[in-house]
Amino acid sequence: MRDAEVQWRRREWQQPRFTKARNIGYVNGMYRISSPPEGVRPDIVDELWDHIEQPLPEAIARIAAREETGAHYGVLLNYAAAASVRHPDFAEWVNRRRNELGMSSVAGDEVHVDRVALLRRGLEQVEGFRWRFVHGPATGPRLVLNDRGWTYVGHQDRPGRGLWIPLNGQVGMLAWLQRGAAGGFEHLNLWPGWTTWLNTATWQDAPSFVVGHPDDGDLLGRLTCIDDVAPKLERVGPYRDRRMQGLFSDFL
Repeated sequence: MRDAEVQWRRREWQQPRFTKARNIGYVNGMYRISSPPEGVRPDIVDELWDHIEQPLPEAIARIAAREETGAHYGVLLNYAAAASVRHPDFAEWVNRRRNELGMSSVAGDEVHVDRVALLRRGLEQVEGFRWRFVHGPATGPRLVLNDRGWTYVGHQDRPGRGLWIPLNGQVGMLAWLQRGAAGGFEHLNLWPGWTTWLNTATWQDAPSFVVGHPDDGDLLGRLTCIDDVAPKLERVGPYRDRRMQGLFSDFL
């Protein structure tokens, strides 16, 4: 999969370009411990991700085919928790949070200590979310991914927000907190306009770039801002399956 051809568009580009997946989406040594204690491997943090990544392709394929089992849910919850601490601006984000709490900033290997601590906490938090697998339209636009891997989104013109995690070009995960309700997994199908809306939110929130299928150059090149997309949304709601339903089920 690292050799797959994709198209990507950086924030400063007007049009996307072709590349190989292996050429983008990583930072050399980002998780490496520079001064590991005796007996600790410098890449021990990086090795954590192997346990998450190895079962992920099968789990995503099963979700896309709606043939998943409970074990696949666990794989994807682990991925969601890890995504919150693996993005390229994690150090900046964690220091902003620490400063808000009156704590001192961290740097170097201390960032990785916080990274692992927050991963453990994230695993507990995601189990308390409501979850929905959202499928793009069969003949409409595919989903795109940004270099953070996730985006906070809110239903158009309504309060609240949820966590949007694209998994591949056909399906993504939507999570949100709902008082008195946790867990649960269901499948719903998007209208094309709302697929474009989620792609636009993904683009607007990208730290550096978005990436998509090699045939999606036109789609990537047209990404602008939410205000341009909102007037074109289907007024019956985001989903073909449930009319007048919000992105989140607590917005009935």
